[in-house]
Amino acid sequence: MTTQADRTRVIRSIDIAASPEAAYDALTRPELLAQWLAEEVELDPRVGGRFRFSGPSVLENEVSGAVVLIAPNHFAFSRPLLGRETVVDVRVKPEGSGCRVQWDHSLPGNEKDYDWYIAMDQANLALYNLRGFLEEGRPACPAVNTAEAGTVRVTVTADAPPEDVWAALTVPEKMDVFLSNGAKVDLRVGGEYTYGWQENGVDGGPTRLLDLDPGRRLVTDWFYPGDSEGTQVTWEVSSEGGKTTVTLTHSGFAATDDIPGYVHGWAAFLGALKAMVEGRNLVRKGPALPPPAKRLLS
Repeated sequence: MTTQADRTRVIRSIDIAASPEAAYDALTRPELLAQWLAEEVELDPRVGGRFRFSGPSVLENEVSGAVVLIAPNHFAFSRPLLGRETVVDVRVKPEGSGCRVQWDHSLPGNEKDYDWYIAMDQANLALYNLRGFLEEGRPACPAVNTAEAGTVRVTVTADAPPEDVWAALTVPEKMDVFLSNGAKVDLRVGGEYTYGWQENGVDGGPTRLLDLDPGRRLVTDWFYPGDSEGTQVTWEVSSEGGKTTVTLTHSGFAATDDIPGYVHGWAAFLGALKAMVEGRNLVRKGPALPPPAKRLLS
């Protein structure tokens, strides 16, 4: 993660091997949304209609808002995010034999890195889970915390050999594809292990390896501005039936730390890891879209 100037919009897109009609249905039909986005979905699909998403995979457990635009393969909705009213504009268009889904989340007046990162994580995770549902019948990496208090645990299963997954976690050039920005790795206990992240000029993320079982497990320390000191991140890799499972455990949080935000953030990175080791396209930045119509933000 690095600081960027514009914190008022998150624009992401993903290519999916499904028709535009199927993607649009998955984005607008409550019974389909409940299979990949939230456990409980209420949606009135018309301009001014209300929606409510709730359940353990929803940040803050529940979000509600209103539909502000609905048209063929294009809709937008307003929703609060961290106390700010925002607008998500989603467009679906044909791309090759499938479709491309574009997600444009506007955060009017925002200058906070944290709020922007939360919106980015939600965009990336929604797009990976949408593609997983349309192509495989299930979300790629549900953001459900399956751990005890003070701990985040997220799991993903990839159709790839374990050695490819291990390389993605330990080879800087591969890490930089889905996770880091200038990773450094000295693969030994006590060795340097960093993502190259910075927050307002301050290094963040892991700094060194605390424990290592090559091919199976690595443990790092963790530091991020504003978080409790002394948390640890454990990556565990196991294989069965030709597939590889990665379990990430981030432990040692205080009650005041943002555990739900970490659940969504790590799930988004695991969705990207799955895409990379399976040889699939990752979520892309952009393409640039015209600013949302003023009426969507009023």
